Amino acid sequence: MSIWLKAKEVGRHRLINSLIWNFSGQILPLLAALICIPILVEQLGDERFGFLSIAWVVIGYFSLFDLGLGRAITFIVAKRNAEKLSSIKIINTALKFLLYISCFVLLIFFIASDVLTKDVLLVSVELKSEASLAIKVLSVGLPFVILSIGLRGVLEAYQLFKRISFVTIPSGILLFVVPAIVSYFTNSLVLIFGSLVFIRFLQFLLFFISVNLVVKISFFETIDKNELKLLLSFGGWMTATNIISPIMVNMDRFFIGAKVAVSAVTNYVVPFDLITKALVLPSAISGVLFPEFSKLQATGKTQSAFKLLIKSLLLLAMVFSIPLIIVFIFSYELLSIWVSVSFALSSYEILKILCVGVFFNGLAYLPFSYVQGFGRSDVTAKLHLIELVVYLPLLYGMITSYGVIGAAYSWVFRVFMDFLLLIFMSFRLGRER
Repeated sequence: MSIWLKAKEVGRHRLINSLIWNFSGQILPLLAALICIPILVEQLGDERFGFLSIAWVVIGYFSLFDLGLGRAITFIVAKRNAEKLSSIKIINTALKFLLYISCFVLLIFFIASDVLTKDVLLVSVELKSEASLAIKVLSVGLPFVILSIGLRGVLEAYQLFKRISFVTIPSGILLFVVPAIVSYFTNSLVLIFGSLVFIRFLQFLLFFISVNLVVKISFFETIDKNELKLLLSFGGWMTATNIISPIMVNMDRFFIGAKVAVSAVTNYVVPFDLITKALVLPSAISGVLFPEFSKLQATGKTQSAFKLLIKSLLLLAMVFSIPLIIVFIFSYELLSIWVSVSFALSSYEILKILCVGVFFNGLAYLPFSYVQGFGRSDVTAKLHLIELVVYLPLLYGMITSYGVIGAAYSWVFRVFMDFLLLIFMSFRLGRER
């Protein structure tokens, strides 16, 4: 009995330690961004900074092109580790396939650079050639971004969140600090984008070294078709989720711009971006719990996995609600200090509504990881598809009738529905096992 209690205590300590490191890896780069962004705006000017912000989005959004394999690697390797099976073949297959995919993405993005700057983005004539070359430079970094996702997935499967943080904390900070330093010497987008590529290369190199300390990997191994099929069966549904989610997150601002006014988008986006920063906490927790859920369910400990979900939900609800309640109560004062009194008058009610939505959105992260820990990425993708079908017409109708406030209420309804559906599926999957 004492051995069991000791093992349980060690497991709890490991999860808490992993959470602290994973949370640090997300919050510290965010703080660096808050410091460096005003410097970059001042040094680069509106147009160049706007183009840089697009580059940051592109670097993040191109994680879609991992085809969900990062998450698939974590799930399958964690499961095999629990079953005492070798994972080297599936890791090498995944990484080599990601190498092929990333080189293809690089080529497409490189070729499309001129079209993007001349026909898609509204770039001034003076900046077009510089912007086109900058995109070509940025495209060189895309393979490092995509491969790093796969390598990180391996480390997450082994629950080595401390090693992950040793890579993501400095690289995440440098993604903002280095461009800010470069901007003091030049406003050339080519050199600034080059610095971003260099940092992503260093991040890839550090991830590669970290993974090799655990398992020897090689990009020269042949792709195992059976292993690739297994990866894509999980990762394909993850890709569907990754495509649908940004549509549901960003469509509201497009509808506001079309049905109300482009200027009204700011009144919605600023409080939205402010309060959704709080999701860094549930994101860190779910990142730690996902491989744990996979491991527990692989070893037949379904009840333990479900108990861990419930305990984590209750703890998150208590901790997460505190800052959201404070923001809800002092929404007007916070916006007055951060932006202006006039802006607060037009947006504080929106911030109050969004606080409620963020609470349920944050809680939903945990059953999302629980369901995927069963290997059921198809369930989460199908739920998101159902939500999309319901959400878009609701959003359009609410914005048409009630303006920006209608958009906020629609988003709260969508994330609350998402939370309830995920909880329902978690209970159902738990009973089936």
